[in-house]
Amino acid sequence: AGAIVHALVRARQIKKIQTAGDMVGAVKRAVGNNKETSGVLSRVFQALRIQTNDELSSLREGLEGARHILKPGGRLAVISFHSLEDRTVKQHMNGNGWKRITRRPLTATGSERDANSRSRSAKLRIAEKI
Repeated sequence: AGAIVHALVRARQIKKIQTAGDMVGAVKRAVGNNKETSGVLSRVFQALRIQTNDELSSLREGLEGARHILKPGGRLAVISFHSLEDRTVKQHMNGNGWKRITRRPLTATGSERDANSRSRSAKLRIAEKI
């Protein structure tokens, strides 16, 4: 991560990063252009999206809102798609007036992953308001 940050800072000193292509070029200079590069690029753009859209704060607000709206016995089901979301949901459901219904997150079966590749990272957690 440090090499990517330094590459982005260097790239910005030379020329303003204005396009996704500019960003890709800077990241490739940091990590090289090999088979792992696309995964690194995906994570870089995911991190930018999460930060730009303030997604984790929005998720926390939604979880807190659900806690206030649901009556005791009401259930909350949340599907998360990456580890930061899942950790946020898990921490919220541990205590905070919730009883976990699923001890571990439910994940897609092999046949579901074969039919729908996007389901591979999905985790479903369910909790009941107490």
